[in-house]
Amino acid sequence: MIEFINKILSHNKKLTLFIACILQTNFINGQIANYISNGSMEIRYDCNVPNLGRKAKYWRGVDSINEAIDYNSVCYGNIPLNGYTYQFPKDGDSYFLTAFLCQPPSCTTINNRIYFRNRLKSNLVNGKTYCVKFFVNISDNSSYGIDGFGAYFGDNSLDTITYGNIPLTYITPQVQNPTGNIITDTLNWTLITGTFVANGTEKHCVIGNFKSDAATNKILINTINAPNVYCNVLLDDVSCIPIDLPAYA
Repeated sequence: MIEFINKILSHNKKLTLFIACILQTNFINGQIANYISNGSMEIRYDCNVPNLGRKAKYWRGVDSINEAIDYNSVCYGNIPLNGYTYQFPKDGDSYFLTAFLCQPPSCTTINNRIYFRNRLKSNLVNGKTYCVKFFVNISDNSSYGIDGFGAYFGDNSLDTITYGNIPLTYITPQVQNPTGNIITDTLNWTLITGTFVANGTEKHCVIGNFKSDAATNKILINTINAPNVYCNVLLDDVSCIPIDLPAYA
Protein backbone atom coordinates (compact mmCIF):
# COMPACT_ATOMS: atom_id res chain seq x y z
CA MET A 1 0.00 0.00 0.00
CA ILE A 2 2.81 2.41 0.93
CA GLU A 3 4.58 1.66 -2.36
CA PHE A 4 1.35 2.35 -4.27
CA ILE A 5 0.90 5.72 -2.50
CA ASN A 6 4.51 6.70 -3.24
CA LYS A 7 3.95 5.95 -6.93
CA ILE A 8 0.90 8.20 -6.99
CA LEU A 9 2.76 11.01 -5.24
CA SER A 10 5.72 10.62 -7.57
CA HIS A 11 3.42 10.69 -10.60
CA ASN A 12 1.64 13.80 -9.34
CA LYS A 13 4.96 15.53 -8.68
CA LYS A 14 6.10 14.90 -12.24
CA LEU A 15 2.74 16.09 -13.54
CA THR A 16 2.99 19.25 -11.45
CA LEU A 17 6.49 19.97 -12.73
CA PHE A 18 5.34 19.35 -16.30
CA ILE A 19 2.44 21.80 -15.96
CA ALA A 20 4.71 24.38 -14.33
CA CYS A 21 7.19 24.02 -17.19
CA ILE A 22 4.45 24.60 -19.76
CA LEU A 23 3.16 27.66 -17.92
CA GLN A 24 6.66 29.11 -17.55
CA THR A 25 7.42 28.52 -21.23
CA ASN A 26 4.19 30.19 -22.30
CA PHE A 27 4.89 33.12 -19.97
CA ILE A 28 8.37 33.63 -21.40
CA ASN A 29 7.22 33.20 -24.97
CA GLY A 30 4.55 35.80 -24.31
CA GLN A 31 7.19 38.40 -23.46
CA ILE A 32 8.62 40.66 -26.16
CA ALA A 33 12.37 40.17 -26.17
CA ASN A 34 13.13 43.13 -28.45
CA TYR A 35 10.55 45.89 -28.79
CA ILE A 36 12.30 47.30 -31.88
CA SER A 37 10.62 46.02 -35.03
CA ASN A 38 13.06 44.66 -37.62
CA GLY A 39 16.09 45.84 -35.64
CA SER A 40 18.62 44.60 -38.19
CA MET A 41 16.66 45.98 -41.19
CA GLU A 42 16.57 42.64 -42.97
CA ILE A 43 12.78 42.42 -43.46
CA ARG A 44 11.94 44.52 -46.51
CA TYR A 45 9.13 45.22 -48.93
CA ASP A 46 11.20 44.77 -52.08
CA CYS A 47 14.60 45.37 -53.64
CA ASN A 48 13.43 47.85 -56.25
CA VAL A 49 14.99 51.30 -56.55
CA PRO A 50 15.02 53.76 -54.98
CA ASN A 51 16.67 52.17 -51.96
CA LEU A 52 15.10 54.41 -49.31
CA GLY A 53 14.85 53.65 -45.61
CA ARG A 54 11.12 52.99 -45.80
CA LYS A 55 11.85 49.87 -47.87
CA ALA A 56 12.77 48.20 -44.57
CA LYS A 57 9.54 47.27 -42.78
CA TYR A 58 8.60 49.32 -39.70
CA TRP A 59 11.24 51.98 -40.47
CA ARG A 60 11.12 55.43 -42.03
CA GLY A 61 12.38 58.93 -41.40
CA VAL A 62 10.68 61.38 -39.05
CA ASP A 63 9.96 63.38 -42.18
CA SER A 64 8.40 60.70 -44.38
CA ILE A 65 8.21 63.00 -47.42
CA ASN A 66 11.78 64.30 -47.54
CA GLU A 67 13.49 61.11 -46.43
CA ALA A 68 17.19 60.97 -47.22
CA ILE A 69 17.96 57.57 -45.70
CA ASP A 70 19.99 55.15 -47.81
CA TYR A 71 18.99 51.52 -47.38
CA ASN A 72 22.16 49.55 -48.00
CA SER A 73 21.50 45.86 -48.52
CA VAL A 74 22.84 42.79 -50.24
CA CYS A 75 19.68 42.78 -52.34
CA TYR A 76 20.61 46.19 -53.77
CA GLY A 77 24.22 45.21 -54.40
CA ASN A 78 25.54 48.22 -52.45
CA ILE A 79 27.22 46.20 -49.68
CA PRO A 80 30.01 46.40 -48.80
CA LEU A 81 30.90 49.11 -51.34
CA ASN A 82 28.70 52.10 -52.09
CA GLY A 83 29.19 55.75 -52.89
CA TYR A 84 29.86 56.69 -49.27
CA THR A 85 31.82 53.91 -47.63
CA TYR A 86 33.05 50.32 -47.60
CA GLN A 87 31.36 48.41 -44.80
CA PHE A 88 29.73 45.09 -44.01
CA PRO A 89 26.62 44.99 -41.77
CA LYS A 90 27.01 44.52 -38.04
CA ASP A 91 24.23 41.94 -38.23
CA GLY A 92 22.43 40.30 -41.14
CA ASP A 93 22.61 41.73 -44.66
CA SER A 94 21.49 45.37 -44.36
CA TYR A 95 22.03 48.71 -42.64
CA PHE A 96 20.96 52.34 -42.90
CA LEU A 97 23.09 55.37 -43.74
CA THR A 98 22.25 59.06 -43.39
CA ALA A 99 23.56 62.45 -42.18
CA PHE A 100 23.84 63.09 -38.44
CA LEU A 101 25.59 66.42 -39.03
CA CYS A 102 25.87 68.64 -42.09
CA GLN A 103 26.68 72.31 -41.70
CA PRO A 104 26.39 75.06 -44.33
CA PRO A 105 27.51 75.49 -47.02
CA SER A 106 27.43 71.69 -47.51
CA CYS A 107 23.77 71.66 -46.45
CA THR A 108 21.09 74.28 -45.94
CA THR A 109 19.91 75.18 -42.45
CA ILE A 110 16.48 73.66 -43.14
CA ASN A 111 17.74 70.36 -44.54
CA ASN A 112 20.80 69.22 -42.64
CA ARG A 113 19.74 66.39 -40.34
CA ILE A 114 17.90 63.06 -40.75
CA TYR A 115 16.37 60.82 -38.07
CA PHE A 116 15.51 57.13 -38.14
CA ARG A 117 12.02 56.26 -36.86
CA ASN A 118 10.87 52.79 -35.84
CA ARG A 119 7.36 51.62 -34.91
CA LEU A 120 7.72 49.44 -31.82
CA LYS A 121 6.09 46.02 -31.58
CA SER A 122 4.02 47.27 -28.68
CA ASN A 123 3.85 50.17 -26.25
CA LEU A 124 6.48 49.98 -23.55
CA VAL A 125 5.27 49.12 -20.04
CA ASN A 126 4.90 51.87 -17.47
CA GLY A 127 7.55 51.66 -14.74
CA LYS A 128 9.62 49.00 -16.48
CA THR A 129 13.33 49.55 -17.16
CA TYR A 130 14.60 48.92 -20.68
CA CYS A 131 18.11 48.41 -22.04
CA VAL A 132 18.64 50.11 -25.40
CA LYS A 133 21.46 49.26 -27.80
CA PHE A 134 22.35 50.29 -31.32
CA PHE A 135 25.53 50.22 -33.36
CA VAL A 136 26.96 53.05 -35.45
CA ASN A 137 29.81 53.40 -37.89
CA ILE A 138 31.20 56.59 -39.43
CA SER A 139 31.21 56.53 -43.23
CA ASP A 140 34.54 56.83 -45.01
CA ASN A 141 33.57 60.05 -46.77
CA SER A 142 32.74 61.92 -43.53
CA SER A 143 34.96 64.87 -42.73
CA TYR A 144 34.25 64.77 -38.98
CA GLY A 145 33.52 62.32 -36.21
CA ILE A 146 30.90 63.44 -33.65
CA ASP A 147 29.43 62.68 -30.22
CA GLY A 148 25.76 63.31 -31.12
CA PHE A 149 24.04 59.92 -30.95
CA GLY A 150 20.77 59.45 -29.11
CA ALA A 151 17.58 57.37 -28.99
CA TYR A 152 14.23 58.90 -28.12
CA PHE A 153 11.07 56.93 -27.30
CA GLY A 154 7.78 58.75 -27.76
CA ASP A 155 4.10 58.52 -28.63
CA ASN A 156 2.14 59.46 -31.74
CA SER A 157 2.76 63.15 -31.11
CA LEU A 158 5.84 62.60 -33.26
CA ASP A 159 3.43 62.91 -36.19
CA THR A 160 3.00 66.60 -35.37
CA ILE A 161 6.64 67.41 -36.18
CA THR A 162 6.49 69.90 -39.06
CA TYR A 163 10.16 69.97 -40.03
CA GLY A 164 12.02 66.71 -39.52
CA ASN A 165 15.22 67.54 -41.41
CA ILE A 166 16.57 70.06 -38.88
CA PRO A 167 18.18 69.56 -35.45
CA LEU A 168 15.36 68.44 -33.14
CA THR A 169 16.97 70.07 -30.13
CA TYR A 170 13.66 70.35 -28.25
CA ILE A 171 13.53 66.54 -27.96
CA THR A 172 15.47 64.99 -25.08
CA PRO A 173 16.54 61.41 -25.87
CA GLN A 174 16.26 58.92 -23.03
CA VAL A 175 19.49 57.26 -24.21
CA GLN A 176 22.39 59.53 -25.16
CA ASN A 177 26.02 58.94 -26.04
CA PRO A 178 28.13 60.72 -23.36
CA THR A 179 29.09 64.29 -24.24
CA GLY A 180 32.66 64.42 -25.48
CA ASN A 181 32.72 60.71 -26.41
CA ILE A 182 33.43 61.47 -30.05
CA ILE A 183 33.11 58.49 -32.37
CA THR A 184 35.55 58.48 -35.26
CA ASP A 185 35.79 54.79 -36.17
CA THR A 186 35.18 54.18 -39.87
CA LEU A 187 36.29 50.54 -39.67
CA ASN A 188 34.43 48.99 -36.73
CA TRP A 189 30.88 49.21 -35.43
CA THR A 190 30.59 51.18 -32.16
CA LEU A 191 27.98 50.37 -29.51
CA ILE A 192 25.72 53.08 -28.11
CA THR A 193 23.79 51.86 -25.08
CA GLY A 194 21.84 52.99 -22.03
CA THR A 195 18.81 52.27 -19.85
CA PHE A 196 15.66 54.19 -19.01
CA VAL A 197 12.34 53.74 -17.23
CA ALA A 198 9.29 53.85 -19.52
CA ASN A 199 6.05 55.70 -18.77
CA GLY A 200 3.91 53.41 -20.92
CA THR A 201 3.13 55.85 -23.76
CA GLU A 202 6.18 55.02 -25.86
CA LYS A 203 5.18 53.60 -29.25
CA HIS A 204 8.01 54.81 -31.48
CA CYS A 205 11.78 55.01 -31.35
CA VAL A 206 13.73 57.82 -33.05
CA ILE A 207 17.50 57.63 -33.47
CA GLY A 208 19.71 60.53 -34.51
CA ASN A 209 21.67 63.58 -33.39
CA PHE A 210 19.42 65.74 -31.18
CA LYS A 211 22.12 68.34 -30.50
CA SER A 212 22.51 71.67 -32.26
CA ASP A 213 25.44 72.09 -34.62
CA ALA A 214 27.22 74.20 -32.00
CA ALA A 215 26.61 71.67 -29.21
CA THR A 216 27.79 68.70 -31.30
CA ASN A 217 31.40 68.00 -30.39
CA LYS A 218 33.43 66.94 -33.41
CA ILE A 219 36.93 66.01 -34.56
CA LEU A 220 38.34 66.32 -38.08
CA ILE A 221 39.03 62.83 -39.45
CA ASN A 222 39.20 63.40 -43.20
CA THR A 223 41.19 66.39 -44.46
CA ILE A 224 40.37 65.56 -48.08
CA ASN A 225 36.74 66.56 -47.60
CA ALA A 226 37.49 69.55 -45.36
CA PRO A 227 36.54 72.38 -44.94
CA ASN A 228 33.09 70.78 -45.45
CA VAL A 229 31.63 69.84 -42.06
CA TYR A 230 29.49 66.71 -42.19
CA CYS A 231 29.21 63.26 -40.68
CA ASN A 232 27.36 60.42 -42.38
CA VAL A 233 26.48 57.56 -40.05
CA LEU A 234 25.66 53.88 -40.57
CA LEU A 235 23.10 52.28 -38.24
CA ASP A 236 22.49 48.59 -37.51
CA ASP A 237 21.42 46.04 -34.89
CA VAL A 238 18.98 48.13 -32.83
CA SER A 239 17.34 46.68 -29.71
CA CYS A 240 15.16 47.73 -26.77
CA ILE A 241 14.90 44.90 -24.25
CA PRO A 242 13.31 44.74 -20.77
CA ILE A 243 16.17 44.64 -18.31
CA ASP A 244 14.37 41.99 -16.25
CA LEU A 245 13.65 39.67 -19.19
CA PRO A 246 14.03 36.14 -17.76
CA ALA A 247 16.74 33.96 -19.19
CA TYR A 248 15.80 30.45 -20.17
CA ALA A 249 17.33 27.47 -21.94
